[in-house]
Amino acid sequence: MKRLIGIGLLVVAALVGYNLYFGNAEEQENARGIVNEVKNLGKASWDLLKSEKEKMEAGKYDEAADKFKEVFEKLKGIAKAKDDVSQLTKIDDLEAKRLELERKLEALNRPDDYNTSLAPTSKADKEQEIEKDLKTLYEETERLMNEMERK
Repeated sequence: MKRLIGIGLLVVAALVGYNLYFGNAEEQENARGIVNEVKNLGKASWDLLKSEKEKMEAGKYDEAADKFKEVFEKLKGIAKAKDDVSQLTKIDDLEAKRLELERKLEALNRPDDYNTSLAPTSKADKEQEIEKDLKTLYEETERLMNEMERK
């Protein structure tokens, strides 16, 4: 199945490339539009991810965690367009980590709701744990985006 998907993506890329250089004016315009949309989506995703990293470093955990949802939705759209099941699975795994991070953030604001058997002993420890989890989520998302860009 992966081979079939890979061949399909290769055929689509070849058609876009052929139309871009050898197609009539309408085909060239369509191919340019496709290329520009892919570039814009990639740039927008990177910009969003970078801005979220800056927010995370500034201590705005809640907002940064929420923005990951937007990035994941965009990445899911790309992966669905490519019919790449492995990338969709990785995105779902990252989404699960994001949801767990949100749960921890909510629990940080309501300490009595936090599962004390799993919690660090102080609020500062909890914040460090959340910061570490957020950084890990960022790094894993960045790796996935690099992987998706190469395919």
